[in-house]
Amino acid sequence: MRNISERRIDNSRSERFLTACGYAGVAAVEQSLAEDRQNSCRKIAKDLLILQSSVHRVLTDKFDKKKMFSKRISYQLTTDQRDYRARFSRQFIQRLQTEQIRFPGGIVTDDETWVHPWDPETKKIDEWKDRNEPRPEKARRKQGSVKVMLNVFFNTAGFILRWPVPTGTIISILQNCYTRQIETGNKKKNDLDSCNS
Repeated sequence: MRNISERRIDNSRSERFLTACGYAGVAAVEQSLAEDRQNSCRKIAKDLLILQSSVHRVLTDKFDKKKMFSKRISYQLTTDQRDYRARFSRQFIQRLQTEQIRFPGGIVTDDETWVHPWDPETKKIDEWKDRNEPRPEKARRKQGSVKVMLNVFFNTAGFILRWPVPTGTIISILQNCYTRQIETGNKKKNDLDSCNS
């Protein structure tokens, strides 16, 4: 028979996770977030020995945060580039209003793009932000040395000319080639116009 007066002493539970987050836990989560806004709930919970669901609840309910992923943009525009684009767009709209219907069909535009043999990284950069803050933007990094510039000319009817620029072509040579491209594009545009009428 066992002695009832014998007491059991439990070992201390230093690795025990807390289910409720008190004032000290909230302050610790806030401190961890201040050190690195890209910390995940899992990492914060592991560092502070708090349940992951408690960390998430503190971040979303008490601090009104949500995980925001960076929006990938091809490059950051300077102020001068943004102003130029806005000025050009206003001129374009004015011309559209004056020339009305025949103007949009007569527009032949081109676009240059770099074609890479592989897709850019899809890894998203995320961080904790206030709900009313805008999404962070992250410019794409250099994607590799193997790439080809592709010029595409088109109008409202569709593609007129696709021209891959040969590797090693110098920009001054490209400017001379544009004249040939536009002449070829105008010829094809005239062919399209004669087919449509």
